[in-house]
Amino acid sequence: MSKLGELRIEEDKAKMELEKAEKEAQRIRLSIPELLEEESRKRETGLKEFAKKEEAQIEKRTSELTASLYDETKRKLEKLAENSGILEKAATEHLRKYILGSEAVAE
Repeated sequence: MSKLGELRIEEDKAKMELEKAEKEAQRIRLSIPELLEEESRKRETGLKEFAKKEEAQIEKRTSELTASLYDETKRKLEKLAENSGILEKAATEHLRKYILGSEAVAE
C-alpha cells in the first residue's frame, strides 16, 4: 500500500475517532441536565425527610405540652373543687351576716 493510501486510512480512522468523540460529548452534554435534575431530586427528598422528622418532633412536643397542660388544669380544678366547700361556707356566712345586719338596720 502506498503512503497516500496509508494516510487516507489513518485519516478515516481519525475521522471515526472524532465522530465518536463528538457523539460522546453530545451524550455528556445531554446527560448534564439529567444529572443536575437527579441531584436536585436527591436534595429535595433529603429536605422532605428532614422536614418530616422535624414535624414529627413538633407533633410529639405539642402532644407532651398538651398532656402536661391538661394534667395541670385538672389538678387546679380538683383543688378548686376541694376549696369550693370552704368558699361556699364563707359566702353563706357573709350573706347571713349581711342579711342580719340589714334586718337590724331596718328595725
